[in-house]
Amino acid sequence: ILDGRVDGVIFIAPHVGQTALSRVAEAGLPCVSVGGFEHVGVPTFHADNEQGMAGIVRHLLDLGHRRIAHIAGRLNHDDAIMRLRAYQATMRQAGIEAKDEWVAMGRFEIDGGYQAMEEFLKLSEPPTAVCCANDEMAIGALKAAQNHGLSVPEDLSITGFDMTPSSGQVTPAITTARQPITDLGNAALRAVFNLIEGRDSPASKAFPAELIVRSSTTRPKEDLIL
Repeated sequence: ILDGRVDGVIFIAPHVGQTALSRVAEAGLPCVSVGGFEHVGVPTFHADNEQGMAGIVRHLLDLGHRRIAHIAGRLNHDDAIMRLRAYQATMRQAGIEAKDEWVAMGRFEIDGGYQAMEEFLKLSEPPTAVCCANDEMAIGALKAAQNHGLSVPEDLSITGFDMTPSSGQVTPAITTARQPITDLGNAALRAVFNLIEGRDSPASKAFPAELIVRSSTTRPKEDLIL
């Protein structure tokens, strides 16, 4: 990338590290990021992580859940940080303490989600719902719950984020937040062309995320018994 054979770069987080992005930006090569690294100082286009995660948590609260846990992504990514903060803030607004034991790191990976769910299930009062910072971790959490004999969503509700194709291919299909991929891609492409042509640096922008309710969420079991 740095040898002059490209005119500009669009980085896609979290699939690229902050170090690589910083090196390209410092070298003066026109670059933008889709998600993840707004604090690095390059134009960044991403879903509104806080609005999207807050919508997911409110969905679970509206169903009657109060013991809601969160599996966070890698906290060197802005997406993960903002989604975690939105979870904590929405819980506080509902008058519920987001206990430390209700937050686990899942690294944005299926295996990370699996291991985090294993830890939640060891708690004396396990959560009735788990919201994950991406769909991959939600799939891992789903596998762990099912391997423990739990039925999703009857025993445990699980949500993801991003609306990747795989989130709709598992059983049950995962409630998630849809990223506006086309809008993000178009904005990033326009921005990098502007930089290549020497125009003013475009401003970073967040696009609304849409709540997609599927069959992995329902009322908590104790409410159904009542």
